[in-house]
Amino acid sequence: MIPDQNHQPDDRIVEWLRTEAKGARHIVDFGCGVGVYTSLIPAERIRTGVDIHRPFLERCKDDSLDLVQGSMLNWEKLELGKFDTAVFIDSIEHVAWNQGRRMLQYLKARKHVRRILIFGPAGYHPQIDHKATLNPKDFRKMGFRVVEDPNFHHTRSTSRGAFFAVLRKRGPIPG
Repeated sequence: MIPDQNHQPDDRIVEWLRTEAKGARHIVDFGCGVGVYTSLIPAERIRTGVDIHRPFLERCKDDSLDLVQGSMLNWEKLELGKFDTAVFIDSIEHVAWNQGRRMLQYLKARKHVRRILIFGPAGYHPQIDHKATLNPKDFRKMGFRVVEDPNFHHTRSTSRGAFFAVLRKRGPIPG
């Protein structure tokens, strides 16, 4: 895959994603954009990218991805099948926090969802389409293992760096 010149993958996110997604059978990347990170997950898995913005999906260069246009908030209506891993890379902050939290709680309660992986800015990030300020403490309260990196993210941002959050359920991935 040749990444879009405006959407270069960050090596730290790629390494984290490959490590945390290891063993997953069906991964859904919510807010996948042009599919840069989704396409870097090893191809023996089912990889589905969901984005509300059709032009992003049309610019995806990886034909092996299943791409679905739609809102992450309406994911249960998108016929995504029984995925075991949900991924949100720089995307959950694009919905209001009460909606994002409700979605994460619902995913957490689904038997077939075994992992939820989140990367995002810690604190306020003044991007026009951000609707939520993410606080790593909120993810810890929900049972996520959180690693904060105060030096990560956009240098012009007022955010307190970025964070990686992982929720893993016990037991084998259903298959």
